[in-house]
Amino acid sequence: MSFAGDAGVKTQKSVDRGPFGMAVDEGKVSWDFVPEPPLMTDPKVEPIGALPVSTQEYKLLEDLLDVMMGVDGAYVRSQPLLNPHGERTFKIDETADPSLRDMVKKVLPLCSHYSTVMRFTEEKRERGQGMVNQALAAALHNLLDDYFTLVIQLEHKLLHERSLTLPKAWFYVQPALAYMAVLATCANAVWAGNCHGGKTLGVLHEQATSLTGDTKAKEICLYLTKKAAEPYFAMLESWVYRGRIEDPFKEFLVGDKTLIKKEDMSIDSSDNYWNSRYTLRLDMVPSFMKPIKDRIFATGKYQNVILQCGQRPTLCGSGDDRLCYSPVEREYSDKIDEVYHKASRMLLNLLMDKVDLMGRLRSVKHFFLMDQGDFVVQFMDMAEEELSQNIDDIVPTRLELLLQLSLSTSSVSNDRYKDCVKHQILECSLVSQMEKIMASDTPDQHPPPEAITGYEAFTLNYDVEWPLNLVLTTSSLGCYQMVFRYLFYCTHVERMLSKVWVHDKGAKLRSAAYPVAAFGLRQCMLHFVKSLQYFVTAEVIDPSWHAFQERMQKVQTIDEVLELHTQLTDSFVNLCLLTNYPVFRLIHEALQQCLQFASVVLDDADSGKFDERVNHCQRSFHTLLSMLRKKLVEGRLAIHQGREANLAELLRQIDFNRFFSSVPEQPAAAAT
Repeated sequence: MSFAGDAGVKTQKSVDRGPFGMAVDEGKVSWDFVPEPPLMTDPKVEPIGALPVSTQEYKLLEDLLDVMMGVDGAYVRSQPLLNPHGERTFKIDETADPSLRDMVKKVLPLCSHYSTVMRFTEEKRERGQGMVNQALAAALHNLLDDYFTLVIQLEHKLLHERSLTLPKAWFYVQPALAYMAVLATCANAVWAGNCHGGKTLGVLHEQATSLTGDTKAKEICLYLTKKAAEPYFAMLESWVYRGRIEDPFKEFLVGDKTLIKKEDMSIDSSDNYWNSRYTLRLDMVPSFMKPIKDRIFATGKYQNVILQCGQRPTLCGSGDDRLCYSPVEREYSDKIDEVYHKASRMLLNLLMDKVDLMGRLRSVKHFFLMDQGDFVVQFMDMAEEELSQNIDDIVPTRLELLLQLSLSTSSVSNDRYKDCVKHQILECSLVSQMEKIMASDTPDQHPPPEAITGYEAFTLNYDVEWPLNLVLTTSSLGCYQMVFRYLFYCTHVERMLSKVWVHDKGAKLRSAAYPVAAFGLRQCMLHFVKSLQYFVTAEVIDPSWHAFQERMQKVQTIDEVLELHTQLTDSFVNLCLLTNYPVFRLIHEALQQCLQFASVVLDDADSGKFDERVNHCQRSFHTLLSMLRKKLVEGRLAIHQGREANLAELLRQIDFNRFFSSVPEQPAAAAT
C-alpha cells in the first residue's frame, strides 16, 4: 500500500490525486476527503465479507491507513458533511467481520479528528482569514508531522514487515488519538466563535488554562497560542513602541478610523484625533489582555503623538524588550508598564517644556477670561462704531485691525502669544447658543442668523497648533469663548451705564427736575452688573484656576492633563450658570433691560415721556431680579452638592439687603 492508494480503485477522472494521496480539486490541494462517486457499488469491488478473515483484516488496515491520511478506502469511506465545520463520520462495509468492524471503529475517531484539523488548517491558511489564524493553521500543520510519521511507520509494518494487525494498530495510535483530540478541540473552539485576531487568542488561552489536570494537552494548547500570538504581538510591539498600527486584517485591539497626519491637523479635527481616531476594539481584546487593555491603548497614543512631533520613540522593541505571549501575564505586562511610564513622561515633558502648555493656558486666561482685561475697554472705545452695527454690516478686517491695535497698546502687549488671538463674529447671541446646547432633543437644528449687534456676536478665537490642540480642543475653546462672551457683554453693559452716570452728572446741573428714580435705578443696575462680574471672576474663575494649577503640578500622564483641563472648562461654564438656562435667560434679560434704560437716558432724556419710560424700566428690572432671586433660591434647594455655595454667593451679591424678596411677582410680559 502507498499513500496514493490503489489508483485503479479509488481515483476518479473528476478528482486527481497528488503526492501522498492529496486530493487536487479545481486547482486546490487538499489533505482532507474530497467527495467522489460511491465505490462500494462498483462491480469491480466485491463485498469484503466474501474474503477470508485474514484478508479482511489486511484490506481494512490498508483502508484505515488511507483514511488516516484523508483518502477514502474501498471498504472504509467518509460520509458527506452536513456542516462544513461538523464532525466527520465514516461507514464500514457491513459485510466485514463484526470483531474487525469493532476494532476499526476504535481507530476512526482519530481519523475524524484529523479531518477536523486538516479542514481547519486549509480554511484558515487563506489570506482573508487574517495573520493570527494563518499562524495558528501553520502551527497545527507543524504538529501533524509526528502524526504523519506514525502513519508511515504503520504502513511500513503492514507492507514490509507484515506484522501489523488491527489490535496492534489500535495500540500504536492511542497516544496520537489523545494528541489529535486536543488539536481538534482547539480548532472547533475557534470555529464555534467565528474567531479571528485577538478573539482567537483569547479562545486558545482559555482552552489552555482549562486543562489544569492534563499537562501534555496544556503544553500543546500553550504552544498553539504562542505561535498564533506571534503576528498579534508583532502588531502590539509596533503600537506600544512606535505608535503605529500595522493591522491589514483588523485583528488588533486598537483600530485606526482615519489616516489624519499632523500636517492636516486643525483645532476642528483635534477632538476627533485624540478621542475618535483610535478606538478600542473590545471584541479583539484577548481575554488575557483585558486587565491591561487601557494601558496598551494609551501607550500607543502617547507614542503616536511623540512620533508626529518629530521625536524618537522611547524604546525600539528589540532584544529584552521584545513582547511575546506567555501564560504568565507579568512577563509582557511589566514591559508594557515600563514603556507606558516612559512614553507618558516624555509626552508630558514635551507639552510642558517644548509647547509651554501652562504658559499657553495662562495666555488664554489673560484674553478669554479677562485676567488682564484692560484691552477690552480700549477695544470697545476704538471699535464702538463697528460693534454697534448689525453683524451683516460689520467689516471684519477693520475689526481685526482694531483688536490687534488694542492688544499691542494694553497690559497684554508683552504676552508672547498675543499674536494667536483673533476675532470671530458668531451668528447668534450667547443666550441662543446656550438654548441650542441645552435643547438636546433637537441638536441638529440650525435656525437662521439673528439680527444682533456686534456686541452680542463678538468673541475671541485662538490659533492652536499641533500638539497643543490635543489639550486646547474645539470643545474646550468653545467653553472659553462662552465665558468671554458673557464677560464681554457684561463689560459692554457696564460701559453703557457708566455713560449714563456721566450724563446724569450733567443733567443734575442743567435741571433740578431730573427724576431721582433714574439715579437710583442706574446705581442698582451698576451694582447688579458688577456683582455678576465679581461672581464670575472671583467666585468661579479664580478658585477653579487655582485648583487647576495645584493639580497640574502632580499630573503624571497626558490623559490626566486632558481630564483636568476638561474639568476646568466645564466648571467655568457650569458654575457661571451658563448651563442653567432658566437662570441665565433671566440674567440676560436683566442685562438687556440695563441697555434699554441706558438708551432711554442717553437718547430720550428730553422727551415728554422720559419719567414714564424710566419708571417702566425700573418695574421691569425689579421684576426680573425678583424672578432671578426666586430661581436662585430654588436652585440652592435642588442643585447637587458643589454648586450651592456659588448660588448662595450670587444671591448674596445681588440681593444683599433682601430688597428684591419683597418685590411682588408680575407676569413675564411685564418684564420685557
